[in-house]
Amino acid sequence: MSEFIKKNMPLVVVLGATALIALVLIFMVVMQYQTINEKMLSIDTINGQINAITAQTNPRVVKENAVRIKEDAAALEQKTKEQQRVFGCFLDSAVNVFIETLRKEAVSDDFKKVAGEMTLKSLHDILADKVQDMGKDFKPENPGQDDLKKLYAAIEDEILASANEQDKAAYKKAFAAFLAEAGKVTLEDLNHAKDEYSAQIAVFLQALGLPRSFENALKFAPYFSKYALGLVAGKEIPFANMEMDNNETRITTFFTGRRGFSGDDEDAGEAALNKISNKNIPYIMTRIQIYENLIQNMKDSGVKLVSLYRKGSYLPDAEDNGYSTFSTEVEVRGSLPQIRDFANRLHQEYKNNRVYLVTYLNLSCDNAAELKDSKSEHSKEIANTMSYVKLLTSTTADGSNSEEQAMQAQKNKDIINDNWGAALIGVNDEVYAVFHINYIVFTGDQITNAKK
Repeated sequence: MSEFIKKNMPLVVVLGATALIALVLIFMVVMQYQTINEKMLSIDTINGQINAITAQTNPRVVKENAVRIKEDAAALEQKTKEQQRVFGCFLDSAVNVFIETLRKEAVSDDFKKVAGEMTLKSLHDILADKVQDMGKDFKPENPGQDDLKKLYAAIEDEILASANEQDKAAYKKAFAAFLAEAGKVTLEDLNHAKDEYSAQIAVFLQALGLPRSFENALKFAPYFSKYALGLVAGKEIPFANMEMDNNETRITTFFTGRRGFSGDDEDAGEAALNKISNKNIPYIMTRIQIYENLIQNMKDSGVKLVSLYRKGSYLPDAEDNGYSTFSTEVEVRGSLPQIRDFANRLHQEYKNNRVYLVTYLNLSCDNAAELKDSKSEHSKEIANTMSYVKLLTSTTADGSNSEEQAMQAQKNKDIINDNWGAALIGVNDEVYAVFHINYIVFTGDQITNAKK
C-alpha cells in the first residue's frame, strides 16, 4: 500500500484535495439549505403577523405612516379652510392687503417679525381672545357701539405691543389700505368719524370673524336711514324707474321688505325699522351686503332693477354644518346680452369669495304699455317691420303700365334683398328676467358668543 502511494503520490494528492473540497462543498450546501429553511420559516411568521394585524378592527400604524397621515390630514384641513372662505368671506382680500401693507411699511425688527408672522387666522385668533376677555356681558350678535370700539382698541393694542411711533404710522397706512380695498365691495360710506358709529371698525371686525350687527333696532334704524339717503343721493341703485323708485322709502322696502307681508309683519308700516327684533339684525346686514353685490353686478352689466324680494323671514332659508343659505328673488330689465352678462357675472363671483346658485330663471317681454309707446324700441322695430311688409305688397309685376311704379318696385326689391334674412324683431328688445338665487355663506368660524 505504501509502495503504491509512493509510486502514485501526485494522484493521491489530487484525490485528497478533491475529497477535501467535496466535504467543504457538502458543508456549504447543508448550511445554505438550513439558512433557506430559516428564511422560509421567518416569512411564514411575518405573513401570519400581517394577517393578524389586517384582521384587527384598528390596526396599529407604524410610526412613519402615522407622520404621513398627520401631514396629509393637516394639508386636507388647510385646503378645506381655503375652500370654505370662498363662501361669503368677501373681505379676505381687504385683510390680505392690510397684512401686505403692514409687512411693507413696518420699520422696527420686532414689528417686522409681528407683521411677517401675521395671517388671517392669527388675526381671527386675536379677535376670539379679545371677545372672551370682554366677558359675558358682551354680545357678539348684538354688540353695543362702545363695546365695538373697546374690542377694536384691544386688538390694535395687541398688534402694536412691540411697535414704535413709525410702526404705528405704518399700521395707520395698512388700515387705510384695508378700507380702500373694502370700499370696492360695498356701497357703504366707510368715512364715518370714529366718535360716532364707525363703519370702519365694524367692517374690520367683520373681516376678522365678528358678525355685522347692531345693539338693537333703535340703533340700527338711524344707521340704515343714513345709509339709504346716501344711496339716494349717489343714485347708486340702477332702478328701472329712477324717478319713482329712487327714494328712501322705496330703498327701505327693497332692502328689508318681502313679497306678500301682512299688516302684522314687522316689515309693515313706515316704522318697520324700529320694530325689527334684535335677532334679525345680523341677518338683515348679511342680506344688505348680498343686495349690494347684486346691485354692483347690475350696474356693471347695464341691467335695471325692477324688484328685489326675500322669500321668507330674515333668517337663513337653510343652515347645514356651518353653511347658511339666503334665498332672494330679483327681477331686472335689459337687453338679452345684458341679462346674459349679469348671469355670467353672478357665476364668476366665486372668484371674489361669493357663491350664487341660480335655481330659476324666467324671461318675458315688456308689458303692453311700453309696446304702445311710440318712442320705445319695440314700436320702432314694429314700424320697420311694417314698412318692409308694405314694400313687399307694393311691388308690381313686370310690364306695369306705370314706368314710375316699375322703378319704385325695383327699388323696393333691392331694399328687400339687402335686408333679406336680417332679424327685424327682438334685435334691441328689452326683456324682464326673474332670477331665484341662493347665496351661500360659510359661518362656521364666526364668533357668535363670548367663548372661542
